Parts: sequence; C-alpha cells; structure tokens
Amino acid sequence: MEALHRNGFVEVNGQQNPNDPSFLQQQELQKMANQSLGNDLWILASQKIQEQMSILLILYQLLCLGISQEKTVVFVGEKQSGKSSLIAKFLDDPVKDDMKETTALDFRYGTRTKDDKKQKVNIYELGGGRTLSALLAAPLTAFSISSTAVCIVLDLSAPGGAIDSLQYWITVVREHSQKALEELQKNVPRVFDQMQQRASEKYEKHDDRNKINITLVPIIVLCSKFDIFANQYESVKKKQLCLALRYICHQNGCDLVFASVKEKIPTQLYKAMIARHVFDNNLQTKVDKDHNQALNIYAGTDNFSNIGEPEGAGMRGKTSFEKLWQDIIELQFPKANQNQQGVQLGDMKKYSEEKVDAMRQQKDEELEQYKKEIERAKRFESQKLNAAGGPGTEGKLVVKKKAVVAGGAVKRSVPPNR
Repeated sequence: MEALHRNGFVEVNGQQNPNDPSFLQQQELQKMANQSLGNDLWILASQKIQEQMSILLILYQLLCLGISQEKTVVFVGEKQSGKSSLIAKFLDDPVKDDMKETTALDFRYGTRTKDDKKQKVNIYELGGGRTLSALLAAPLTAFSISSTAVCIVLDLSAPGGAIDSLQYWITVVREHSQKALEELQKNVPRVFDQMQQRASEKYEKHDDRNKINITLVPIIVLCSKFDIFANQYESVKKKQLCLALRYICHQNGCDLVFASVKEKIPTQLYKAMIARHVFDNNLQTKVDKDHNQALNIYAGTDNFSNIGEPEGAGMRGKTSFEKLWQDIIELQFPKANQNQQGVQLGDMKKYSEEKVDAMRQQKDEELEQYKKEIERAKRFESQKLNAAGGPGTEGKLVVKKKAVVAGGAVKRSVPPNR
C-alpha cells in the first residue's frame, strides 16, 4: 500500500490508518491542541463575560437601584438671603422684587438642549432658614448624592453674619451628606470611589493639600446682593470680609463667587459657576480675587499664603483662625438681626391669641408630618437598596410622584426622575 503523508497525517490509499503509530501520535497531539485551544477560548470568554457583568452590575446599581443620573442643585441659606431670586435668574425666569418667601422645601427643574441632547437639572430650595435644616435629608440621599451640588447663599447686604452663617451651613451640609455617602459607599462603592477621586484630584499638587478638609459633595458659596455690598462699604472693610470668606472656603474646598441678579457681570459669574457643575462644563471663567470686584474663585485655585493670617494671629492662643476671622468681621460690620435665624420663637403662651395660635399649631403639625414622611421615605429607600440582590423587579426603587408641601401649600408636583 502506498502511504501518503498529507498535513502531517498518515493516509493509506486516501484513508487514515488508525493503527499507524504516527497517526496515533498526531491524533493525540491534535486532541491536546484542541483542549488547549478550548481552554484558552473559555478563559477569554470568561474574562469577557466578567467584564460585561461588571459593567452591567454598575449600570444595575446606578439605574435599577435608583442612583440618579440627573444633576441636582440644593440651595440653602438664611431666610431672605436671595435664594429664590438667584434660582429664578439661573433658570431665566422673571425676578420680582416681591418674590414670595419659600417656607419649607421647594422643587423645580430646568432643561437645556445642547448638541441635540436634553440636559436636565433638578433644583431644591430650602426655605425657613436654620429652623428647617433637617429637611435637607430629603434631597441629600444615597440615590442622588453622586450627582448633587450644594449652593450656600450668603447675604452681602448684611455681611456681619456672613462668616457665622457660612460655617453653620457647611457643617449642616457635611452632616447630612455624610449619612448619604456612608450608605453609598456600602452599597455602590465604585461610585463612591469616583466621587473621592473627583474631589481630590484638584489638590494632588496643591501646596495646602494637607490643610484642606475636602468635601466630596461640591459646595458653591454664592454671596448674593453684591450690588448693595459694592456701593455701601469702604475698601478696607470689603477686603477683610473677602479674606475671611476666602479662608473658610479654601479650608473646606468650596467654590466662592459674588452674585447679583441686577448686574450683568456677577450674574454671568454665578450662572457659569453653577453650570460648570450641573452641565459637566469644565470651562472656567477668569479667577478674580480683587476685593473691589466680584470674587470668582474656583475650589483649588486659592492658597493660604495669598490669603494671609487674620489680625491677632500671633496672640491667638488656642483660638482658631476661623474664630478670629469671624470676630473681625462681626466688629467691622453692623449685626442687625443678630442670630435671627437660629432663635426660636420662645414661650408664645405669654402672647396667646386664639386664631393665630390655632393657625400656628396647624402649621407646626403639618411640618412635623412632613418631616416624618421624609424619614419614612428614607427608610424605605434604604431597605430597597439593601434588599436588592440582582436584576428584575425585586430591589427596584419605585418612585411615586409626590408634591413638595411647603407651609401648607402644595408646590409644583413634578418630582425629579430617578
């Protein structure tokens, strides 16, 4: 028989000889090669599946568990500090001199179309000043915290309380944010890690990086009514306030901008500052640290050496720089309505009036009921987040449309989409 060798296999008259040792050896080698190739392909396929599952898991955590992809801005500050006017101007709504005071938590939204894509921003305004700060639990949740920025509004027409107000609201925002961040870190650690990276990268090479208490949730300090401040006080006093504000903002990693709804430049500055956070716009307007102009300072662009120390720093003892700056400002500027925002109404029984007391009691009951609803909603969201074990209907956060009750009146009943 004529043996033919083709492709390394022994054939006899065109037929493979199963008894040929060469054939048996080649067959075994081929079998081993096929097994090796199969194993390699399985490993590659497994790796690809793992990568895809990782991506799907992140998407599931972000979407199925209710992590909001829409941007949110929360405005806080003292009563009548100008929050409503700044929001209206940002949304290009009319600004009225007699705008109705916000009495609890108000919600509205704005949209912008760019490159045929609609971008939406949800805006919360906390009314009522310090007495209603507990309501921040509603917008600052684990489901929205990664896409949220907070605007602390200070009133430059009453600068004497600016530093005290700023420190109070930074503390309150940190406290409420921390609860949401801890829940986010526990359930969606990758999103939490991304927040940490975003917050810290601007200080990686900063000289003051070890002295700054960075906030993972961006804080924008909006100093309203700059038009009044600019024309009412002498340059030396304005410089002291600007330095004090810069110190506190830099120490806490906050943006700082002077705003006004009546002047073009301050309006453009604060709108650009907010837009940079909510529309992922990395473009920066010019940084301005001149105390005779509207301050415009992005987090990470200031430094303590440029700000300097407050007067009396050499003899301060255990007094912190923050307290020194606060004392200086309170001496420089009149403090009309001092501590107005933190003062409770006291013993109203001394001034009882039946109809007024009945209405007050009704409003107090409505407010307490609203606070309870917020707490129940947060517990419900937390249970859903912890119970979610995989894709499907189980573990999904079902968001129902709910109006925001403010002082007994129902505001616009359009909730943010999750």
